[in-house]
Formats: sequence, structure tokens, C-alpha cells
Amino acid sequence: MKVFITNLEKHAGKFVPYSVNIPLASLGIQVPGNEEGIMHVNIQASYLGDQVLIRGDWHVDLQDVCSRCLEQTVCRLEEQFTEEFARLDDPVSVDLHEKEGSWEQNDFVYSGEVLDLTEYLRQSFLMSQPFKVLCREDCRGLCPVCGVDQNYEECRCQEENIDPRLRVLEEYKNKKQ
Repeated sequence: MKVFITNLEKHAGKFVPYSVNIPLASLGIQVPGNEEGIMHVNIQASYLGDQVLIRGDWHVDLQDVCSRCLEQTVCRLEEQFTEEFARLDDPVSVDLHEKEGSWEQNDFVYSGEVLDLTEYLRQSFLMSQPFKVLCREDCRGLCPVCGVDQNYEECRCQEENIDPRLRVLEEYKNKKQ
């Protein structure tokens, strides 16, 4: 996604809305089972002298598998953001600082007349990945003994929660009886 600075300069100090649908593949992101994944981006951009203020949000709906019950589910990833991008007029200086790693983590820069948000959106997507995908918050998952989906039926297993390290004591106790 590219924002042209000359368009923002015409409306300096005011927010200009942008809305775009970006294929994940164009961000260099391959998600198995989601070849047609689309990131829906809505932003507002404002030119403030040597800075551009961007605020907005994005969302992506992905097909995935629940980590507990293994059912197919749709996982919505979304993010809201507000960032300042500072103009750096010397492109050689931008490359030099990027190679040396001298930028602060929160510094975003651009040079020239185009602010390219592609890398920012790619990193935002990658950082928003959940540790576990759940079909719903109260998913009960599969029984670890018989494998029944506990969301639909009760398991009839009598699982004893005995620490495996103490199982020898349980066996000793049963022999004495």
C-alpha cells in the first residue's frame, strides 16, 4: 500500500481516508489453506510538515483448525494502529541507518514522495499471529483418552489425574489392599 505525499500535502493538517484490499501474497505471506487471503485496510493519513501521521486498522479472515478440537474454523486477525513516519530526505542515509540498525524500534521513516506501508503491514500481520487458534473461547477440546469431541458429547472415560511420577505409589497402595 502506497501513500503519495504530494496528495497529502494538498490537504496538510487534515486526514485523508484510504481503503484498500491487499492480497496476502503481495505482502510476501503464504498461509496454507488461505491462498486467496485478503487484508482489508482502512487508514487515515495526515501530512504534518516533515511527518506523516497514519491511523487506521486492518483485518483478515483466515481458515484454520482449532487447536483443541481440530474443527475447521475462521480466525479473524485484526489490528488498530497509529504511527508517525518521519521524512528522511537523504535516501543513502536511510539505507545506511537500516544496515547499521541505528534506528530506534519505534522510528518509522520514509524518503521521497511515496510512503510505502507494505513492510509495515506485513510485520503487523506477522506479529498478530495467535499462539493458539480456537473455534470459540469455551472450546472443551478432545478427550485425551478416547478422543471424543467434548463440545458435542460427554466423555465416559474415567481418567485419573495421577502424576506419572507418583504412579508407583498408587500401584503399591493397590497391592496392599
